[in-house]
Amino acid sequence: MERIEEWSENAGISWWKESRIQLNKVIRKYNKWVDKHTNDKIKTAKLLVKIEKHLEMDYCNQDGGSGYKEELLNIQSIVKGRM
Repeated sequence: MERIEEWSENAGISWWKESRIQLNKVIRKYNKWVDKHTNDKIKTAKLLVKIEKHLEMDYCNQDGGSGYKEELLNIQSIVKGRM
């Protein structure tokens, strides 16, 4: 299973930067899960809760936020596939 590269937080638009900071929190947690916890059902469930929480946040549901939502849905699909 591959790690996911974090998005650059060097963005000229403030909401892009904040959105990428939020998305990168999930990506870091996912990458840690890939490295150490893919067989841990509790950590897997916690990661899914975190992803679902972020899917409800404004940054991926606003105009221009579809890329963030798409990335989260991709991560969610990978994690669910391991259950």
